[in-house]
Amino acid sequence: MAREATLAAPVARPLLSRRARELLTGYLYLLPVAIAVQQVQLRLKSLQRETLRALETFANIVDERDPSTFHHSLRVAAYVDG
Repeated sequence: MAREATLAAPVARPLLSRRARELLTGYLYLLPVAIAVQQVQLRLKSLQRETLRALETFANIVDERDPSTFHHSLRVAAYVDG
């Protein structure tokens, strides 16, 4: 009786170690939180820019009402910034 050569199917090895998979799945729930935090930070920066632009516009309107106060707000801001 001849023995037939059997080819064993190759064992698929995982791409990550067991510990790496545990860590990844353990912290995977934080991904949506991290994305939300980043979006909030971007929105905050946008709101800060918009607020600064609005305040500069209001200051310009007040400054332009009277020639004696022209750019007064800019001079005060430059003085405060030192």
